[in-house]
Amino acid sequence: MNQVGGSSVGIWRGSMTLVLPHNEIFSDTFHFTAILTSQRKGALTPGAPLDSLMLDPITGKCYSELIWQERPYTRPIFAFVKQHVEEL
Repeated sequence: MNQVGGSSVGIWRGSMTLVLPHNEIFSDTFHFTAILTSQRKGALTPGAPLDSLMLDPITGKCYSELIWQERPYTRPIFAFVKQHVEEL
């Protein structure tokens, strides 16, 4: 990472599936952009070790400095679950 200036833009892609009784299946994909850095910033988060190396391009904050609901990768997951729980 240091050879390319210490940071690089990365695009993360993910998917999620919710399976309910009676074969109800919901799935979706999401993506978000992060700035990956070579220098750790913020606290090391158990279960999310890269969060101290990723910056949110909108706020400029390190992911480990954001509460879970503010982290770009959790927003689509929360919205997906909320949408399908309300449908039950």
